[in-house]
Amino acid sequence: MLKNMKVKASLILGWGVTLLVSVVIIVATLIIMNQQTGTYQEIIDSNIRASSLIYQARMNTNIGARHLRDIALSPEGSDNASKETRINEALTTLSEELKELKEIYPLEDTTKLDEYLNSVTSWGESVPGIMETLETDKEEGVRMILEECSPLINATAETSQSVTTALNDAESSILARQEMVVMWSIII
Repeated sequence: MLKNMKVKASLILGWGVTLLVSVVIIVATLIIMNQQTGTYQEIIDSNIRASSLIYQARMNTNIGARHLRDIALSPEGSDNASKETRINEALTTLSEELKELKEIYPLEDTTKLDEYLNSVTSWGESVPGIMETLETDKEEGVRMILEECSPLINATAETSQSVTTALNDAESSILARQEMVVMWSIII
């Protein structure tokens, strides 16, 4: 076929086919890159944000628990009012973080998230009662911290760890799929 063509037509056909194949490869690569960008953005917006919210919620839980413990250690302390304010601020921030976490949680199975939310909510609901008890009866307040607050704090730590593990596993799975897409795009 190319033997009967003139040199000019043969060169145009050869370069044209080469350019066409190059354009197809470039377009396919751009489409794949766009899909990967979307997937990575989804990981950042959902998985990483959810992990960050869990971390922040754990911090606020620990801040509240630490100030509650400090009030129990020195019930006549001059800065107990500021500690109570910090506890209330931590509880308010914690509530907002949990609400956002529930909205953006990326996994379909919410069992672990529900366990975590329940454990944090149980702890948060126990704090005002303990603070009231500490104002009138230090020994009873300390007992409540040891028997109610501490186990609830431990439960929040355990459940947050299981939620974080589930998020990390999902993230690893998504990244493994992305690596396969990259490998196939390189092969093609």
